[in-house]
Amino acid sequence: GIARMVRSEVPDAPSSGLCGNESDARYSGIRDLVLTHLFRALNHDVGLYKRRRDTSLWRSTPNGVAEGAEDAGEDPSFVKPAQLMAQQKARDKELRRLAFEYEVLGEYHHVVRLFGDLLQLPGGVEDSKTWFSYARFWMRCGQKQPEALDALRHAMSFRPEEEGPCIQEAAFMACIMENHALPCAIEGPELAPSARFEAARSVLENYADKHPGERMPLYFLFAVHALE
Repeated sequence: GIARMVRSEVPDAPSSGLCGNESDARYSGIRDLVLTHLFRALNHDVGLYKRRRDTSLWRSTPNGVAEGAEDAGEDPSFVKPAQLMAQQKARDKELRRLAFEYEVLGEYHHVVRLFGDLLQLPGGVEDSKTWFSYARFWMRCGQKQPEALDALRHAMSFRPEEEGPCIQEAAFMACIMENHALPCAIEGPELAPSARFEAARSVLENYADKHPGERMPLYFLFAVHALE
């Protein structure tokens, strides 16, 4: 989890060891980034159970419940892990529905805010499906290709290395790389057409190598070579 997070947030970070040059200073930034994520996760866990701990100090034992029993001193508003998971799924569904409705109305800034809320849900920031939906939104509404590519990279980075991206992500990446009418870099120099072709070809060939029984990546590879 930490390694994938570092690769997604700092793609040009040094792999390991000290080189004796300016790249060594990047380790300080990586340390601060890891600490920020760790403290955020810890604060989330502390805040989640703070009410339960505080209530146990002042709430009296209900009638008919033995001291020390599981239900002693529990607030009826508290939920068990299974109920909490159901509430989180309901919240996820609600946010996605609101995002869809705002998109239909053309209120795209509200959609961006709602996707931010989705990513803030427990496990949301590492949810490849949410990042992929976010990338599709950027291309669907305004053809924001650099923003779409950034979200797509996040979606692909949270996949297990041995599994790699799904066919939808690989094909989406290839289509973005081959769409020379729009830029693909938020910051830094723009990739040359030949570099974009190589990136599109590479991601599709890697998927085809891992899934030799599927024909879809071969069709996309043919289309990519035909465009060149």
